[in-house]
Amino acid sequence: YLTVYKNRKHRMIPHDTILEDMDALRRHPIVVVTDENFIGYGERDIEDRKVLLEKMIRRGYKFYWGCQSTVGLYKDSELMTLMHRAGCRAVFLGFEAVQEDSLAEVNKRHNFGVDYKEVVRALHDHKLGVIASCILGLDSHRQDYHKKLIKSLKETKADFPRVFLMTAWPGTQLFKNLERQGRASRDWNRVRKDMPSVRYKHYTHDEIVEAREEIIRAFASTVHIFRVVRRWLFKDRSIILFFIYIAFRNMIL
Repeated sequence: YLTVYKNRKHRMIPHDTILEDMDALRRHPIVVVTDENFIGYGERDIEDRKVLLEKMIRRGYKFYWGCQSTVGLYKDSELMTLMHRAGCRAVFLGFEAVQEDSLAEVNKRHNFGVDYKEVVRALHDHKLGVIASCILGLDSHRQDYHKKLIKSLKETKADFPRVFLMTAWPGTQLFKNLERQGRASRDWNRVRKDMPSVRYKHYTHDEIVEAREEIIRAFASTVHIFRVVRRWLFKDRSIILFFIYIAFRNMIL
């Protein structure tokens, strides 16, 4: 529902190419891997990542890095251990929603029945911070959904959320559906995931902007930041460093 390809396939980048890029980044303190799903789409991909991580460990990179993954990562202890040893300190996890009708709406059925508390606990046990990716403004989201989202995310003990608004990207089925209903925009300069660009079913433009801000404030509070710092201060301070870098990067970009 996010990326649009006519012939939908994912491509594998050779390890030598990846390691060459990593070698060029040796002097950087923090690296963000932007591949949409670091662990891939099956056992073969996961085994490939383990081999890659072992190569990274042998190269002795000093930088810390973060990546994106589906929640299925929590099931593989060996993979998470290798990720930490290779320098990974935080994972951007695709929670997307905290109720099953919303997960179905974005075709995230593989998240059905997943206990996000268990997911976060497993990553934290392997010294991996969790940034929970969520969508706001789906048709199944009533006006109090953002308050339920805040409560659910705090219960999972995810370190921080990233909240994106439902966005009708051109070429997607969502765009076609909303355009038929007169709810999508063809002003591509306005199509952004952090600002309203469609007409939402249960939120007005101003309401959804305020709802997103309310979520951000809940996790940017002094109390919440103190909890995160306390969580990692004596367990792995490098995770605090990673979060500080990401926060600074998001402020200036």
